[in-house]
Amino acid sequence: MDYKEKKFIFAAGGTGGHIFPAIAVYEYLKKIKPQAKVLFIISERHRDKLILEKYNCRYKILPTQPLPTFFSFGKLWGFAFAFLKSVIKSLKILRDYDPDLVVGFGSYVSGPIGLAASFKKKDIILHEQNVLPSKTNLFLKRFAKLVLLNFKETKKFFSKTNTLVIGNPLREDLRILEKKEVFHYPEVTAKNFNILVMGGSQGAQTLNRVVPEAVSLINKDKKDKIAILHLAGSKAEDIQEFYRQAQIKAQVKDFLKEVELWLNVSNLAITRAGALTLSELAFFGLPAILVPYVHDKGFQLANARYYAKKGAVFLLEEKDFNPQNLRKLIEELMEKPHLLLSMSKKMLEFKKISAAKDFSDIILNYKKNEKNFK
Repeated sequence: MDYKEKKFIFAAGGTGGHIFPAIAVYEYLKKIKPQAKVLFIISERHRDKLILEKYNCRYKILPTQPLPTFFSFGKLWGFAFAFLKSVIKSLKILRDYDPDLVVGFGSYVSGPIGLAASFKKKDIILHEQNVLPSKTNLFLKRFAKLVLLNFKETKKFFSKTNTLVIGNPLREDLRILEKKEVFHYPEVTAKNFNILVMGGSQGAQTLNRVVPEAVSLINKDKKDKIAILHLAGSKAEDIQEFYRQAQIKAQVKDFLKEVELWLNVSNLAITRAGALTLSELAFFGLPAILVPYVHDKGFQLANARYYAKKGAVFLLEEKDFNPQNLRKLIEELMEKPHLLLSMSKKMLEFKKISAAKDFSDIILNYKKNEKNFK
């Protein structure tokens, strides 16, 4: 079959951090090879479907579940039953669709389709976004032709597997904007110290509680210079009212489709430490205070420690994340613009703008270059 007509399966459901890198590859792939066909495999999560339908992607749903985080016979049985059902459904999908390559993006959805692909002798390539690899990728590595990595430090977990460091693919609509394109909120000007607050799809509640109170504690001279850009989820109206009563300039949204508007204009981010979020911060060279989500088996903490070690971010673990500590850190960064500049330069060192292109080139030509994957 000519490579222009190749068919791919992208297993990428479960969280946005797994889906959006896959979509970035899909968009670039379709741009350079419109004949290529991609079928996404996603979870039963409603948000997975909404995201893929927005990008006009074909998809199939698997009933698989995440591995339970604590032992429970009922949960373990439920996981095993759902996994078996998903493997059986995956075998049917592979038979009917007959892909040339199965690409797993690290989520639990990749497990059943990856295992089924090994039964069918289908080629498999994996992508790992985090410093610490997922259990799914560690399980599937024995079947994979190649594992693509975001961080070179992750290679040690795949010592017997071919690996290549390419970064984390980012969607094409992420771009550096002219300042006049983003300064259309009255609270946001070049004279303000603009702070972007993002809790992500997991764990926004803690940031929603601590950040407004911390900013309210800052002395008036500094507070008057601050403008908050806060993605708050369902609590947006309540948080906007808090800022108003505390006389803090703020724009609060439940969701912002063009988040790059705020990324472009911000001086500092306060956010979780998911791999996709960090890749987007690196794209803009935006220094950050990271508060890793504590219920994700240590993935975000490992990411945050790695960036902090390089001097690109400050790390505040959730046990230390309180209004008093955050206030001190914000004030310190406002008083030391040279430190922010240094952090920004360090953050830019993580920027990998060609990841989607490199990923697409690899999956289109992996057979030809297989012997070079070391």
